[in-house]
Amino acid sequence: MLRVLSIALCLLLITAINISSVRAQYGQGFDSEELHAVALRAGDAMREWHKQHGSFPNLDQDVDKALKFVCEKVNGAPVSSTTQVTYSGSVHSIDNIRMIVDRSITNAPIEEWKSRPPATWNAPANSTVILTDGKNQFLIWTSVISGTPMRDSNEKCKFVYGKLKSAVKEDEDSDTSED
Repeated sequence: MLRVLSIALCLLLITAINISSVRAQYGQGFDSEELHAVALRAGDAMREWHKQHGSFPNLDQDVDKALKFVCEKVNGAPVSSTTQVTYSGSVHSIDNIRMIVDRSITNAPIEEWKSRPPATWNAPANSTVILTDGKNQFLIWTSVISGTPMRDSNEKCKFVYGKLKSAVKEDEDSDTSED
């Protein structure tokens, strides 16, 4: 009897783990709302950076400064003076927040990317990826357990996109995360 109960408990745990993994793939699992909330806060920080500096970062040292700024805004606390930005190619990272100057987002097919994001959009699970053209546009997406972008209940890619006109006024700004 004890053996039967042990087997039943193991099967129940395996089923629960599998269901959680499947839900997380599509942004419906544990912490999916918080993960998207990080993207929204990062978008607010990017807008604030643009307002203060007149454009988004373009040079490596400015990307590092902007990344630290975003991390502070997202986490609500200063970045430690010992925190180092790490690099992998053109990707600047602090913990699970990454920033990349990617000019391909200039005049990008935003509506198409909601259905079919670029194949290059891959990052470690639970990462927040900030793409900027180095001038006035940004796009922020978050990765699920598979490393691919989070999707909403309609299978559309959830991301935050902003196209800012000047340091003072926003021209076009949208959060494409509606379900």
